[in-house]
Amino acid sequence: MKAREMEILARLVILISSKGAFSNKEKVKIVEFHLATESVMQAQINFRSHFKARTAPARNTILSLTKKFILEGTVDIEVH
Repeated sequence: MKAREMEILARLVILISSKGAFSNKEKVKIVEFHLATESVMQAQINFRSHFKARTAPARNTILSLTKKFILEGTVDIEVH
């Protein structure tokens, strides 16, 4: 693959991975809400209320962020 093609591909990956992504502040709150309530549904309700959002994170998002926090101590997603 040519250098220009690699650059374009890298930019596309960044755009796709960041689309619809939550900020670190939002990720922390998602985990806080889930750990505090031990309920995915209540975490979604709290998220919508706290951020005045129309949508909430999906169940899988909440569970994966909480798992990542418990196992690794972070909610950051590493992009290589």
